[in-house]
Amino acid sequence: MTLILLELVTLFLVFYLGARFGPDLIGSRQEVAQKETTSEEESGKPKEVSLTYPELLTDQTEGAIRVKPSGVTAKEMVEREAPIIVPLEEEKVPVIVEKKPDVVEPAPREIEKGKYSIQVGSYQSSNEATTQMERWRGKGYSTFMTVGEIPNKGTWYRVRIGHFGNQEEAKGFLKRFKEKEKTNALVVPSKS
Repeated sequence: MTLILLELVTLFLVFYLGARFGPDLIGSRQEVAQKETTSEEESGKPKEVSLTYPELLTDQTEGAIRVKPSGVTAKEMVEREAPIIVPLEEEKVPVIVEKKPDVVEPAPREIEKGKYSIQVGSYQSSNEATTQMERWRGKGYSTFMTVGEIPNKGTWYRVRIGHFGNQEEAKGFLKRFKEKEKTNALVVPSKS
């Protein structure tokens, strides 16, 4: 409470001093400014008046550039420079013809227990082998998987296509298969 009372007294004191002595201080400053301006006027020298910017521009004709009139009106200039509007031609939408998928030559099924088949992959994971087997089956090939145990390397899952009665038949299919699918594969003897 005393702090608030002390602040109020201080504010009142500052206000009182400003009201009492402020005009005297301001008045003395105004008198000094008045004395400085009157002393310049009393010296008798007329103050030089500099030209304003528009006067300066109109009085200086020396070195000015003059443009010859071209005889073309502003309207004609606008018409010349206006962009030419050309109606757009209708865009022709290309007709998309769906290409029928190539007929996949399925591996022969007549000989279920052929002596040869085409091996398209060998994987350590049965999930990966199953995925690849389904991929080739989706393309129309007769696929199957064999499991082989390799010493010091573990179990391998081999994905194979088709059953062929002889090696020449398997090689003929392999050649067409490689050209069509752009993948590596090999002819292997079938044990299944």
